[in-house]
Amino acid sequence: MRVTVISPERSLFDGEAQSVVAPAFDGFVGILPQHAPFLTLLGSGVLTIEGAKSGDGVVGTQAFHVSGGFLQVRGDHVRAVADRGEPARPGEGDQGTGGGAGSGAGGHASRRS
Repeated sequence: MRVTVISPERSLFDGEAQSVVAPAFDGFVGILPQHAPFLTLLGSGVLTIEGAKSGDGVVGTQAFHVSGGFLQVRGDHVRAVADRGEPARPGEGDQGTGGGAGSGAGGHASRRS
């Protein structure tokens, strides 16, 4: 799936990925390929992209601190438009909070049949 992460200052990531875990305003949300259409407000925390493959061909995990904005899933494209965003340091991919009640993807992670 295609993943784009942008902030007002710059484009943080634009490439292919296997999954995305993002801090929504009410907890974390997990996105896999073929996810149902989805729109949510971003909270504050670490957005993690697994199996990330950007233009330079590097495959791995990418993580970004994000705060505010929104996340949209449409077709096989995930767009995170953050009010603030910056690359996270290595090892920070599992930290952060969604900024609200709840702590898991719960009912958010759904796939189309």
